[in-house]
Amino acid sequence: MIKYYGEEKAKEETDNIFKKVDADGNGTISYEEFIRASIDKRSILTDKNLMTAYKLFDKNGDGSIEAKEIKEVLGKDLIGNKDDKVWEEIIKEVDENGDGVVSFEEFKKMMEKLCEINS
Repeated sequence: MIKYYGEEKAKEETDNIFKKVDADGNGTISYEEFIRASIDKRSILTDKNLMTAYKLFDKNGDGSIEAKEIKEVLGKDLIGNKDDKVWEEIIKEVDENGDGVVSFEEFKKMMEKLCEINS
């Protein structure tokens, strides 16, 4: 990097990379932080892979995910003995157009956001 950028710019770029990888800000890069930074998220979050994940939630195959399907996949025990409002809140957080269900495009945007990828 020094040969390409020069010493000052190389140090600046290295510091920026380190700060991005050191997610917890403790001044060191843990193995988990290194692995997270090393994974090419774009190659994992392909439309094909996202559709496979989407279909796991779309239990009835109608092309949308409803609260009851999330509940069926994740189960009551994951969040505890909460009422159905919990599952409805999950839908509301992802449901951009307010139709009460999650479309594939809404699911895709959510996954990209969770993985800090700007589409």
